[in-house]
Amino acid sequence: MSPTVVPSLKSALDSLASLLAGAYRAMPRKKSTPQETFGRRLARIRRGRGLTQPELAKKIGISGRMLAYYEAQTEHVPAHLLGKLSEVLTVPTDELLGAQPLRTVSAEAPENLRFWRRLRVAETLPPSDRKAILDHLEALIAKRKLRQAS
Repeated sequence: MSPTVVPSLKSALDSLASLLAGAYRAMPRKKSTPQETFGRRLARIRRGRGLTQPELAKKIGISGRMLAYYEAQTEHVPAHLLGKLSEVLTVPTDELLGAQPLRTVSAEAPENLRFWRRLRVAETLPPSDRKAILDHLEALIAKRKLRQAS
């Protein structure tokens, strides 16, 4: 390569970088309200899925303290976690980022999160214990149906 080509390439790249930076600065910015920050949306989705902070943190491979920070302090998604969060929470990235309204998570968390968490733990029990739990649930449901019928 001749020495005169390198400086012209460098100046072309500098011009392109300057042009892109100017275009980026000129882009309209959407002002987000405090209740629409990434952290608040993340916390709402997490609660809507019935997950605690430690549970979600473990599933995405970070500490509970970091997840608490992302929910309470930051307004921006950590890029390296976007895919994991989207996958674990089963929410499209557009909704997770706030580019689209949340359609897949109700605004309210399930009424009894403790119950759902315990069921999630029960899923990890041996098959005989899971069967005993299911038998007990079936008996309680049948008992309630009898009471309602009389």
